[in-house]
Amino acid sequence: MAVTKILPRNGGLKEAIDYVLNGDKTDGHILTAHFNCDPGREYREMMKTKLETGRLDKRQCYHIIQSFKPGEITPELALEIAKAFAQEHLDGFEVVIGTHVDRGLRLVREAGIGAESRREDTEDAILLTIRIPKNRRVG
Repeated sequence: MAVTKILPRNGGLKEAIDYVLNGDKTDGHILTAHFNCDPGREYREMMKTKLETGRLDKRQCYHIIQSFKPGEITPELALEIAKAFAQEHLDGFEVVIGTHVDRGLRLVREAGIGAESRREDTEDAILLTIRIPKNRRVG
């Protein structure tokens, strides 16, 4: 079951876009999508819209996060879910989507090692625990 968070951002639109589309987190930009804006021009197009609508101060964007348990769904399906959400609920808005994957944990699992992970959100941090068993491989 997904956990969804909607976070208002009052500053740093360019930084937010860069974070969402980070190639190191999105398998080299493979797990990204754009709606109503062109790749490489997202920031300029969003700022143009903000200028045209007189919304240059205060709220700059919303960062919507959908988190799934490791192994619950594939990154490709997570991207499709995010795209369907954007089409249904964000029609007419400029949207960038990036599905972030835990590459390190995935590489460990692809090597046949039965690693497990657990994520815990606390008030001041996100704790990610990775358990890698000694001398045990997945058959």
